[in-house]
Amino acid sequence: MQQLTPTLASPPWKNSIFFGSHHSGDAAQLIDGLPVSNSHYAQAMELLQNRYGNPEMLVAAYMNAILNTQAPSADATSLREFHDKIETNIRCLKMLRELNPTNSTLLVSIIKQKLPQSVQTQMYRENANGTRDVQQLLAALHKEINAKC
Repeated sequence: MQQLTPTLASPPWKNSIFFGSHHSGDAAQLIDGLPVSNSHYAQAMELLQNRYGNPEMLVAAYMNAILNTQAPSADATSLREFHDKIETNIRCLKMLRELNPTNSTLLVSIIKQKLPQSVQTQMYRENANGTRDVQQLLAALHKEINAKC
């Protein structure tokens, strides 16, 4: 497993993503107030690494968050909230470089199991239910949500 390593070579757009949407709660408070810049990215990474430096614990936390996400109902609002929670945790796993074919297949199974039967049936008709890639499943779920709106 790769360690989170600070880098000054990160492009500015990555820094704005890093400082913005990927942190909440204690992590957000820890880096709150640091301006979005390459020089502060390294400082933010060091602060986060010192507090949350065990990548295995982070991976376990993101996986558990997916496992513990409540199953949605079939309405668009509930499905969108579910999709967004799952996608956030998947994004975090990708950032840690922990989204691989093996755990992607496992995550697809977990996510499908949580979906209402009517949504699974519709996705099966669209041929998305056979996917083993979590990104493809999320894209199909997003399409299904948009169709309900």
